[in-house]
Amino acid sequence: MNTAPQKAAHLLRDVPRQHTFKLHLGTEIRNLEELAEVLDIMSDSTFHHHVTAQKNDFATWVREVIHDDELVELLQPIKNRKEMVRVVKARVSALEHQASTDPVDAKEFMQTGLRDFAIGAVVGVVVGIGIAWIF
Repeated sequence: MNTAPQKAAHLLRDVPRQHTFKLHLGTEIRNLEELAEVLDIMSDSTFHHHVTAQKNDFATWVREVIHDDELVELLQPIKNRKEMVRVVKARVSALEHQASTDPVDAKEFMQTGLRDFAIGAVVGVVVGIGIAWIF
């Protein structure tokens, strides 16, 4: 991934079925947005099945499957479901904003502008000559 928007979009993608996060009750999570949604509605007992003093299954999945080291650092110490929801939602929002930012290549922009100007000038001259010749 070369650009930040491409990397952000990659972090937000659905993972292959074999890499989904499977909750102990069977629900499968395919991406960070679904993680935020499921965390928001899951019971505290389900949350504490996956997050204990010794483990944080959500942070582990984000590290090993999503590969978002920044989010892993934020999730690892969290032991509260509502706090984890807030952090994941904020990260998803930031990534969505970053993914939608399309940097403009100034050189390509100028070349396109010059080409369009030249085509417009030629068409304008030809049309002008055609109109002058008719009248």
